[in-house]
Amino acid sequence: MEVLIALAIFSAIGIVYLRAINSNTVSVRIIDEEVVASNLIDNYFEAIFNSPYSNTYSDASGNISIPFGYNVTVNVKCSSDGTNFYDCIGSDNETLQKINLNVLREGKPILSQCTYRTRMD
Repeated sequence: MEVLIALAIFSAIGIVYLRAINSNTVSVRIIDEEVVASNLIDNYFEAIFNSPYSNTYSDASGNISIPFGYNVTVNVKCSSDGTNFYDCIGSDNETLQKINLNVLREGKPILSQCTYRTRMD
């Protein structure tokens, strides 16, 4: 009987230990994903702001190394009054852009950020 009780106690301790390790592993993966996503967004914003004003910034990823499984989408909306945003058409009246970056890993959204850019003619 004592052997069964000891076995039950060791089993309970083992289960708690394995759950703690699993939680730690999941936490580290989430933090790693967020750090990679944040670095990607920083690099994209830097590339966008170093490039000429444009209706789209599809070439922003030119010198950025994107890790396997990650994808970055760039969505640009324009405004002439700073209130109403619409798809950019290339008009000289479009003086403000709202740039949204989304980072996905294996199709799952990880991080989204938005910034604004003004035309400096």
